[in-house]
Amino acid sequence: DSSLFPIAGPRYGIRAAFTLPFRVLPACGSESIEFPLATFECLGIRLPAAGGGYFRISPYRASRAAIVRLNRRGGAATSYFHPYELDAEEIPRSPHTIPWSLRVSQGLMRSTVEGKLRRLLREFSWCPARDLLDQRETLTGGRVLDLTALPGQPARWVESGVTAR
Repeated sequence: DSSLFPIAGPRYGIRAAFTLPFRVLPACGSESIEFPLATFECLGIRLPAAGGGYFRISPYRASRAAIVRLNRRGGAATSYFHPYELDAEEIPRSPHTIPWSLRVSQGLMRSTVEGKLRRLLREFSWCPARDLLDQRETLTGGRVLDLTALPGQPARWVESGVTAR
């Protein structure tokens, strides 16, 4: 599972984050493994390819290329989908007045989601993240988000023992 998008987004995202799975060392408690949401690079800009509205409005080839690239680098492509995005008729059949801005942001290209998702499921092998945890050392490749610093100190992104960011 992931709550981290390694992008510089207008509302969320951490551009400095690793794009491949990494260990998270908390100040207290147990370490965890983060599976960042899939991204792709275009003209030097890291863009989302994982799911939701990004998957809906992006061409299928962008999502496919991102997954191929992640797999070649030894990563796992983490994706997500909102169940409502598979219902292309939800907004048109709604008895409520839906503002134009919401119709566009939530409905644009929704009719493409099911077909693109079916292609992803057919063209790639998928598994729950928990199935990959036995491979955590290989999977994380020395990438660590170290949150053990003193309060007020920034988190450290470390790769193979060297502070990366």
